[in-house]
Amino acid sequence: MHRFLLALFFFSTLIACKTEEESATTPSLYNFKINSQLMIVKLHLHEDYQLSFTASDESNLKSYRLELINEQKNENFLIRENDFQGRQVSVVDTFKFSNTTASLGKGYQLRLTVQNKAGLSRTLTQDVEVRDGRPLINVALQNPGNGYSANDAVYFRGTVSDYEDLLGFEIYLYRQEPRLNNPRMGTILHEFNGANDTLYTLGANDYFVLPSSLVIDNYALVYRLTDSSGNVEQIVQGISLNF
Repeated sequence: MHRFLLALFFFSTLIACKTEEESATTPSLYNFKINSQLMIVKLHLHEDYQLSFTASDESNLKSYRLELINEQKNENFLIRENDFQGRQVSVVDTFKFSNTTASLGKGYQLRLTVQNKAGLSRTLTQDVEVRDGRPLINVALQNPGNGYSANDAVYFRGTVSDYEDLLGFEIYLYRQEPRLNNPRMGTILHEFNGANDTLYTLGANDYFVLPSSLVIDNYALVYRLTDSSGNVEQIVQGISLNF
């Protein structure tokens, strides 16, 4: 009887080990998206992006990590790393890549790795081009009120900025009439010639006067900002005019 119980114990242990070994499978990983897109072509420094994916595993998930890699240049930058658990998890997270030691250009990949409790992992990648940060516009009308009339001065408030170097900023008014090739009627223009112009705050001199004769039509304001790397940010805003 003793020998029988001992044999039964070893047999049960062997079955348990075999079952545990068979259950240790690599996790599944799918729907890897950046900003709800399956592919992202350009990754701009300092900008916010949304990461989303779904992972599943027969036992239990443990963690995920997002990296920016360039195998040819032997570069590897950790962007995001978090723990999670469950057999199926849908993740939505935000990240920002601000490591300026990365070389700008193509040849990079975003690599997402999911690991389970057994230490097994699954990886997906997306090809990306690393670009410097785009200029930022935070400008609005000083007094939107109930609309502007002919000969009124239109003032603006806010800031424009860039992480590297600003080149030019302009605001102009135009009629939204394609046949007229969008003629400009009011213009504010700033050209930055310094070596490190990263921030400009609009002041009392940032205004233009509306023409004395305004034709009844739809008008819009355009804010256009460029930096020394050739990046352009443009915002179009409607304006209420009284006729």
